[in-house]
Amino acid sequence: MTLAVAESCTGGMMGAAITRVPGSSAYFKGGVIAYSNEIKEKVLGVSPELLKSKGAVSREVAIAMAKGGPTYARRPAVSHYPVLQGRTAEV
Repeated sequence: MTLAVAESCTGGMMGAAITRVPGSSAYFKGGVIAYSNEIKEKVLGVSPELLKSKGAVSREVAIAMAKGGPTYARRPAVSHYPVLQGRTAEV
């Protein structure tokens, strides 16, 4: 099994924490730091309308990132288990 992450406000800290563990390269494939709305839209598939109506740091956008993250992470050879991190938006 493998793991990938989608982060926003943490700017890569989750991936950094995972890679501090010796042997994590056996299961950790990488991640997306979707700090800008452009990356949330283009890479994770978050709709621009949702970003405008709810704001980039919202529960709704975090859920959309989680739904889009698996699409990215399920590309061949990426990950079995994508993980979303939203520091201020509890999911």
